[in-house]
Amino acid sequence: MTYAGTIFGPGTVRKDGTQDLILRGSIDGSPITINDGNLHLGNGGSIGNINTNFTFNNTNPQLVFNYTNDAAFSGDIAGDTSLIKQGSGRLTLTATPHYTRATLIEAGELRVNTTLPSDATVNNGATFSGNAIVQDLINNGVVAPGNPGTMLQATSFNNTNGVYKIEVNPSGQSSQIQITDIATL
Repeated sequence: MTYAGTIFGPGTVRKDGTQDLILRGSIDGSPITINDGNLHLGNGGSIGNINTNFTFNNTNPQLVFNYTNDAAFSGDIAGDTSLIKQGSGRLTLTATPHYTRATLIEAGELRVNTTLPSDATVNNGATFSGNAIVQDLINNGVVAPGNPGTMLQATSFNNTNGVYKIEVNPSGQSSQIQITDIATL
């Protein structure tokens, strides 16, 4: 099922039923509760603002961001869900989410400037960037920490099939990654 209109206001949106729901319009303020099935934001085209909180009450759901333009998300993601980034656009997470399953970057860029509560896997052709704190980080694409002077932190880092890209400014500061356990380069 696809809904292309805008969702806004003080009410709550509740999704029931096993069929996936695809939202293509802007979401502003109305919290969304998913009791069954998966939620897709976008379907390969552009998407508007995403300014809400998502709560997943079902087992093993997926929250899929799939669009071609750049968008920022500052709301919360709570529950037993995974986050999947698809589409060529950049998604910037600025608030700390509270989901429990893995993060998968399949395409485009996921820029995180907060703590991710899960492991993250970057597929070939995709990018993970920012000054995030993440559990285990598996890179088959590109990992690019934030601007010079910032640091991405991970418990472990497997970069045997990926590219680790740093930035250096004229004063010699560089972006960095800090690994607290095992790094495989």
